[in-house]
Amino acid sequence: KEIDTHELVEFSKALDSISYECRNQTGHGSQQSVRNYINTLTSESAPFEIIKEYEDGKCFAKLIRRRKIES
Repeated sequence: KEIDTHELVEFSKALDSISYECRNQTGHGSQQSVRNYINTLTSESAPFEIIKEYEDGKCFAKLIRRRKIES
């Protein structure tokens, strides 16, 4: 839902939020399972991608965004 409102979502916030929603709705939802699900949603043929932002040569943020469609 948040990615439809905002262009970027922090990976760690998405991981925590999805884990909570899964546990709340199904009683299951380990962070590792959700991490695997996010990996599927951000694979090369999937609609989302993970980007990293760097500062002084160090990654300071992992973000998820909707993949831009190439024309």
